[in-house]
Amino acid sequence: LPTIALLQSLLCGLAAPALAQDTPTARPGADWFAKAGREVRSKHYRILSDLDPDETKLYAAHMDLMYEEYARRLAGIPQQAPEIPFVLMFKRESDYLGVLRNRYGVNATGSGGMFFASPAGAALAFFVEDLPRTRIFHVIQHEGFHQYAFSRFAGTLPPWVNECRAEFFGEAVVVDGRV
Repeated sequence: LPTIALLQSLLCGLAAPALAQDTPTARPGADWFAKAGREVRSKHYRILSDLDPDETKLYAAHMDLMYEEYARRLAGIPQQAPEIPFVLMFKRESDYLGVLRNRYGVNATGSGGMFFASPAGAALAFFVEDLPRTRIFHVIQHEGFHQYAFSRFAGTLPPWVNECRAEFFGEAVVVDGRV
């Protein structure tokens, strides 16, 4: 009988980690929403972020500036899709990859950020871990255009035009608060 109890405890001990990996809280990024807390608003965006508040405000202000530039340059093009753009700001790449994969079904491997539209939702998402701020701004500007274009063209913009315009905005420089 002691041998059976020992075997059971060993088997349960071996089985427990495998079961834990299947629970939602054990998946990469699953606890990110708790870390991010409440959604905040900028002038044009709904934002969920686990960055410190000052860093979140910095990126939100930059996104608002760029949104106004997209709107100025594309004035007269009516909105086609519902919009208050949603943004996910991640401190760590692993949370970014985990949340996009597990919550939205998006494989973001190899990217620093992206705009995605999936059956589970749509958002501009990016992470800041170990990336220079100039790179993060480029991602925000490029992917932000994709998000803006999606609301105006509802997925009908030819991919080459969408990428060309996104890269145009991605390479833009802000000087004295102007693009």
